[in-house]
Amino acid sequence: MGGIINLQVARVADIVSLPDPVNGIIYGDITFQAGKGWVTWRATRGNSKFTGAGENTTEGPSKKNTLDFVFPKDQSGLRRMLQLAEDDQFIVLYIDANGKQKIFGTRDLPAYFSFSQDTGDSTSARNAFSCRFYSEGPDNSYFYNGEISVAPGGSAPALVKVGSTVLAQLYPGDVFTITSGFTFGFRLD
Repeated sequence: MGGIINLQVARVADIVSLPDPVNGIIYGDITFQAGKGWVTWRATRGNSKFTGAGENTTEGPSKKNTLDFVFPKDQSGLRRMLQLAEDDQFIVLYIDANGKQKIFGTRDLPAYFSFSQDTGDSTSARNAFSCRFYSEGPDNSYFYNGEISVAPGGSAPALVKVGSTVLAQLYPGDVFTITSGFTFGFRLD
């Protein structure tokens, strides 16, 4: 399913530490300055999406990541908040319509913000702010699992089985030698 169902924003300046990603996932909790935390931005439902467009450059792979959303109606307080956000750096936590938590931006590679306002030209047109978090450069979008405090170690083990009996668990670099007068068939799962 497409779309974003929850959008939370934090200023990079308010974050003390953010765990490093491991295999595309950030494990562990994010530590904030005292009194700071995530701020929920309530965008118009059905108008939010994340896009990551990759390209190869002379410097290596690059991503143009964007998270687009809409706020309805031109309001003075909202406009001022959006203007201030244009001068800042962010980390965005969002939940997509499939229930996956994702982080867009890091302390070293933050997301930036821009917006435009359009009153529309008829009574049926939308009077709204079109907003965007964006970045360009190395990919800075990750799955997020704050409930697991430590990333799993190494790769998943390979299991050596006979029927349903596990004979050995092999990790990268392990060797399993079979010495027998019989021929064994095996399959790596």
